[in-house]
Amino acid sequence: MSTSWERPVRVLIGNSTAYNVTTLERAAELLMNGWPEGAGSLRAKQAIVRAMERPNDPGTAYSARQAFEAAAREADLLVERD
Repeated sequence: MSTSWERPVRVLIGNSTAYNVTTLERAAELLMNGWPEGAGSLRAKQAIVRAMERPNDPGTAYSARQAFEAAAREADLLVERD
């Protein structure tokens, strides 16, 4: 099962690889593979697990997206929208 976000979170990983992250699964994959460790990444991982455990709760999906965006901002990987 895949839970999609209405708006993607755009992150830039490495020198030039940009990702439009639109699902919990993709966010979890990026967080687990080479993402810089920090308090924000831990909160994002926890929020994503909660959202995956409650797939019918839009509040947990929203919280997971917010936490992932905050983790990306903390790690200086977030591509801000104009």
